[in-house]
This record gives sequence, C-alpha cells and structure tokens, in this order.
Amino acid sequence: MPRIEKQVMVLNKKGLCVRASAAFVDVAKKFKSVVTVVKGEDRVNGRSIMALRMLRAQYQTSLLLIVEGEDAPQAMKDFEKFFAEEATKFYPDNNAIKSLLGIFFGLCLLVLILLILIR
Repeated sequence: MPRIEKQVMVLNKKGLCVRASAAFVDVAKKFKSVVTVVKGEDRVNGRSIMALRMLRAQYQTSLLLIVEGEDAPQAMKDFEKFFAEEATKFYPDNNAIKSLLGIFFGLCLLVLILLILIR
C-alpha cells in the first residue's frame, strides 16, 4: 500500500479556518486513502473538520501531510492543488459583515428620522 509524505505550507491569510478545513475534508473524502495531518507533536485525521481545527494551523504554518492507500498518488496531487488554490481564496470575516449591516441600518434609521423631522 503506497504511503506518501509531503510538507505543505498554509498560505491562506486566515489559516486553516472552518471553511478551509471543510474544503480539505471534502478532498480527503474523495479518496479511500487514510489522510493524516501532522503539526509538531499533534497528529489528526484529515477527514475531521474538528480535528483539523484543533491544529490551529495559522498563516505560514508548516504541516506534514501523510496519505496512505492505493489512490495515494492521486490524492496527494489533489491536496497539492488544494493548498495552492487555497492560498488565493478570501473568506469574509463575519464580524465585518455584521458591522457593515449595523452601519447600513443605522443610516436607514437616520434617514427615516430626517424624513420625519422635515415634514
């Protein structure tokens, strides 16, 4: 059974956030191979979003990716592509969206008050 190990770098500014972890798991589940992700002393199952999040892999974190199984060569190619493409993805910050909505509704309220005062 083939075993492939490769050092990868998290290049997304948000690190391996929830959405990126979910996308990683989606790649892992396409294959029969066992996927293990290692950061320092921590080893986790690459098919678990929660396990990946526990690694706290931030921007520029080095991870060891271990893929074991008959389809390991193709799986590793897909993971290499994942890390290359993940670097360019932007995941909006929910707090920023909430702040913008707050500003929008505040402005709407201000306009409404001004309309009432003008009458």
